[in-house]
Amino acid sequence: MYPYAIVFLSLWAASGLEFFFKVRRLTYFLGFVAIVFLSLRFETGYDWPAYQQLFNLTPPIYEADINDIFEVASVELKEPFFVFFISLLKGLGGGFQFLLVVCAFFQIIVFVKYLSHLKENSATIFALSFSWLLFTLYMSTLRQGLAVSFFLLFMIFMEQRRKKTAISMLIIGICFQYSSVVYILMYLVADYIRWSKKLAAVCFSLIILALFGIDSYVAILKIISMAGFEMINSKIEWYINGYSIPVNKFELVYNLFFSSSVLLILYFSRPTIKDTVLVRKMYGMSILFCILCLLFYNFPLLRNRVQYLVLPFCYFFVVRYFVAQKFSFRFCFFIFLFLINALYFFLFLEKASSTPFLPYQNYINYIFTDDPGDGAARYEMLE
Repeated sequence: MYPYAIVFLSLWAASGLEFFFKVRRLTYFLGFVAIVFLSLRFETGYDWPAYQQLFNLTPPIYEADINDIFEVASVELKEPFFVFFISLLKGLGGGFQFLLVVCAFFQIIVFVKYLSHLKENSATIFALSFSWLLFTLYMSTLRQGLAVSFFLLFMIFMEQRRKKTAISMLIIGICFQYSSVVYILMYLVADYIRWSKKLAAVCFSLIILALFGIDSYVAILKIISMAGFEMINSKIEWYINGYSIPVNKFELVYNLFFSSSVLLILYFSRPTIKDTVLVRKMYGMSILFCILCLLFYNFPLLRNRVQYLVLPFCYFFVVRYFVAQKFSFRFCFFIFLFLINALYFFLFLEKASSTPFLPYQNYINYIFTDDPGDGAARYEMLE
């Protein structure tokens, strides 16, 4: 567990320097730490067995034709563009570890670029986001991580009015992970999200429904199915029965606390006329995300995929609000954030389902000792 503790404490030490003493450019240091940590993981995390199998099945680009790419994608149920990406990397002579290095480098560089573009509390937002998303995104879902990165680039280029480049980034991101199309839907709807009595009533109603354990997600899907479109009814039934999970009290309490707290802070930190279009987009998407957390609290598949993109946006407004407060208030808030994140971070590593993460196996150690470790055995314990 020591490598995780070192990374976590490094994140929050740098965050404290920025939060209290306004030390700048610490995000680059944090980005370097994150890239090294993610690039050197060896048979560690949730995602590596499936992607290693896909990597082994994919022929290098100089041996493959379009039919080979689509065949592997069809068999492994992955997007053809991602299979092509792997084929290209293999054609360059890279192994599976090279894939992890490229993905880690690209994701973290893009995230640092995005935070630098915002120019506000970037190290603190990085520490919050990375410590919360390390296990569920960066060490679990390669394709989703790439899709999130390309969408962040899309948002930056749209802000800069480089629309052709932005659209290219959007298309590439969707090609890596089809489900990321939900991001563009939220991006477009965000312009119409404004605080009003109606919106406040909707949010309050969802909080009450969640408190009483009323499954509004299933109710909405059933109402949609009443329209009588047979093509989507079977899909809706599959979502209701296949991906809805029993209510977990911890998840429910977390979603209620997070959503209601962030919504309250968003109300008091509404964007001003001085804010950029990008910040206003982030604001609308943050409200939508909180509503989704309340609406789909027992449907983690959708909630988590949205969280990978929008959680840093929420942290942006939370940190912005508290940075403007008195020092004593800011200090208490920082300690609270640190304790909450530490609780989540280390409790996750104590769960039985965290066995693929412990111990953290280092690729350099594997090179010098030729000891593959027990990564495969630990992953099989979950099955």
